[in-house]
Amino acid sequence: MRLDKYLTQSHIGTRKKVHGILSEGMVTVNGQRVTDATYDVDVNMDQVTCDGEIVKHAGTVCYMFNKPQGCVTARSDEKEKTVLSYFSEEEKGGLFMVGRLDKDTEGLLLLTNDGALDHWLMNPEHHMEKTYFFWALGELSEEDVSKIESGIDIQSQYTIRQNERLNKSDMKETKITKTAKLQILKQGMVHEFADEIPIPLHDDQVVSGLLTISEGKKHQVRRMLRAVGCKIFQLKRIAIGELQLDESLKPGEYRRLTDDEIGKLYKINIREHT
Repeated sequence: MRLDKYLTQSHIGTRKKVHGILSEGMVTVNGQRVTDATYDVDVNMDQVTCDGEIVKHAGTVCYMFNKPQGCVTARSDEKEKTVLSYFSEEEKGGLFMVGRLDKDTEGLLLLTNDGALDHWLMNPEHHMEKTYFFWALGELSEEDVSKIESGIDIQSQYTIRQNERLNKSDMKETKITKTAKLQILKQGMVHEFADEIPIPLHDDQVVSGLLTISEGKKHQVRRMLRAVGCKIFQLKRIAIGELQLDESLKPGEYRRLTDDEIGKLYKINIREHT
């Protein structure tokens, strides 16, 4: 294992901080000072020290985080609270976020120090499904559901309806979404679901449901619903593959995944996607 990876996984600090520590000559391997970040360390045999203290390899970790609304998926931000603000200095050393959730989207977010797991989950060839719960203004007909499930043009619909500009990379993306699964849970007027709707609204048509997708275009779920005339006002990711959000975690809370849960993440969805 690379020395810099060994140190970040042992919560010495971020990769940038670790490289600074190495350049300052503060690290030894088996008593010899090492400044090369790529130096190969045997996790089971070599003894590593930092500033005179033995560094025990902490191993790979993966956290399930229940992301609240209002924080951004970033290591740091000058204006907004970040996901890593909820973790202690010791815990967040070497951690990075697997994918991202928008500022106003809540729910299941994974953080890990395991690059292999991140690569596995983010590989588009694996078609890792993500399921979202939503509340939206508007209503969904059988035709709308069919459009969403079979693939829908989200680029032109989104820019026309939202009057928002997308950057160059967004404009190059494929307009038609991959096949999806949509289940309507409730549909009716606001007053019928007043105890379940999280924000005050005028008495208008609303719909809630579960949408499962296997890709991650910018604001994709919101854009898919907007393309059929619905505006999401609550969005929560509840599952990645077979891994379900632990509902006992309050917004802003997290815990380490069990071995069984990590095993669920390595299961591939082999359903055909077109």
